[in-house]
Amino acid sequence: MRLYVPFLACMLALTPHLALGQTVGEIHPKSGATFESTYVWDGTELSPKSGSSFSSTWTFDGSEVRPKSGATFENTYEWDGEELRPKSGADFSNTYVWDGRELKPKSGSSFENTWTFDGEEWEPKSGGSFDDTWVVEGHVPVPVAALVVLGTV
Repeated sequence: MRLYVPFLACMLALTPHLALGQTVGEIHPKSGATFESTYVWDGTELSPKSGSSFSSTWTFDGSEVRPKSGATFENTYEWDGEELRPKSGADFSNTYVWDGRELKPKSGSSFENTWTFDGEEWEPKSGGSFDDTWVVEGHVPVPVAALVVLGTV
């Protein structure tokens, strides 16, 4: 029993955001951010800062990103650490590849449909402006942030 209490205290100290449901990160447009366009990541779920519902909340378990309510094969995405693809109907054009800095379609990539991430901002590789740049504060996993910048969420 004596060993259990310190172990439990240590585990809670290592993962306070998971234990308490606190915000781990946020992603919002660089220009014109509102509560509705700012998304909060709590370690398992992404939801709008204001007006969230089960259908506007997305969950990520490390391998799949899907809506909390109404998930189907068509709106569920698989992530293997390098590729993000729809669970159903995946092809080279709607499968995105992540190389640690850039997210781009597996086939047909161009500067316009390739996104870069520098650890703080997601922006198009070419033609980016404040209007289509997304700022990450804290930590938001790549597949979750990718669905935001691609306009899926």
